Amino acid sequence: MNKKKRKGGAARLRDTNKKLLLTAGSQCHHLLNMFSTLTEKQKPNNFAVNETQNGQINNDIIGRDFGSASTNMSSDFSYFKKPKSLALGEFFDFHPHQPYLTHPFKSSKVFLGKNNIQRRWLTYDEHSEKLFCSVCLAFSSERNIFIDGFNTWSHVYQRVQEHEIIKSHNLSLEAFLNYSSKKTIDYRLFSEHLHKKKIEVTKNRNILQRVIDVIKLIGKRGLSYRGHRNEGADSLNDSTLDHGNFLDILLLLKKYDVVLSEHIDSITKNASVNYKKGKGKGRGASLTFISKTTVNMVIDSISYLMKKSISDEIRDAVMFSVQLDTTQDISV
Repeated sequence: MNKKKRKGGAARLRDTNKKLLLTAGSQCHHLLNMFSTLTEKQKPNNFAVNETQNGQINNDIIGRDFGSASTNMSSDFSYFKKPKSLALGEFFDFHPHQPYLTHPFKSSKVFLGKNNIQRRWLTYDEHSEKLFCSVCLAFSSERNIFIDGFNTWSHVYQRVQEHEIIKSHNLSLEAFLNYSSKKTIDYRLFSEHLHKKKIEVTKNRNILQRVIDVIKLIGKRGLSYRGHRNEGADSLNDSTLDHGNFLDILLLLKKYDVVLSEHIDSITKNASVNYKKGKGKGRGASLTFISKTTVNMVIDSISYLMKKSISDEIRDAVMFSVQLDTTQDISV
């Protein structure tokens, strides 16, 4: 009579773990049920936010679900890949998807921009745990990190701010506005964002144009641009100091130019605040258009344009001569 072989300790442990796993599995929902359409009774209270919450996000809804434009997800439609032109309606009905979950980032800081304006272009995929730009997915012809999906959380806030100012993203915003024929909440929010962006760009161009004119004047007169000291932004309030030709001419124009006056006053104020906080006397990382870096970039650009103009004239003339004025050495 063959005796049944006695199981060892490892085998008995495996059997015990298997029974526990089967018991726990029997209490779980079936996988296919997770993709079925929810009825109204099955939907939780925070399944979506209403239109008013989507239209105006402010401080009193931070800490709750940011919601999405739509929660009617089609099982055969990929909402985080470039949609076909005929599917744009369904695509933007779903986006933005901004659930308030346990994220590796702070939702209120990522999904809200300046003045607590909701970044409705930013959307989150819970499955892949990545952030996407919905307008770039739909309209951009260039690849970027928010088309492929961004999940480098150590620099997420900086990358989101950088993405807002790149050219391809703003072109995608314009394409979205052209596509959107209805005056929806989405349209109004994107219009407001684009309008503020255009005002800022126009202001910066006006400032830079004045800076370029001053640099051209100094170069034409053959003067030095910088002084030996007193170039710190916190010292621009003191008119008795020698700041160098470039800064002193800007300070003179500031008295009669509203654009320069507001810009330089803002720089001086920020520099004074930073100095009081112990961050140094300089302008820091802020964009001022009056630093030595900007001056050097403008000079290099003028040099390139002058050389290009000379080379174009020579190329068009085909033939040219070189005139030299020399003095002969008697000793030769």
